[in-house]
Amino acid sequence: MNTLDFITEELEKLIVDEFRKLGYDITWIAEENPHLDDMSIFKIAQKENRILLTNDKDFGEIVFRQKLVSSGIILFRIKGQDTREKIKLLRKVLNFHKVRISKHFVVITKVTHASGLSVKYHKQDARDTIMILKAALTQ
Repeated sequence: MNTLDFITEELEKLIVDEFRKLGYDITWIAEENPHLDDMSIFKIAQKENRILLTNDKDFGEIVFRQKLVSSGIILFRIKGQDTREKIKLLRKVLNFHKVRISKHFVVITKVTHASGLSVKYHKQDARDTIMILKAALTQ
């Protein structure tokens, strides 16, 4: 059993299915209420203490400009939005950094000049804690 629970609004079903098979509890808004706005999804994530998985940069706006504290957000910034690559990178992040994801804003990007997993952490005050993970697949 995994200790992190997730929520996603528009992440690809293949990703949701893959991580459900791995034992993660993922609420997929597309199954339950596909018309919810970003703030409603953010509030559900907070209420249920779920990490938000997203491709949507608007959640960065909610956290950093509006100064709202999240239970955790993982933002995918993958060129071409390749689903299989997202799965590989998210697995690496969860395998190596699971205990550090809660209450952080995490950006997953592919780094082409490195191999393995490269990690950078930036900490600000408690309300604006940010952790940026740059994950690279071995070429």
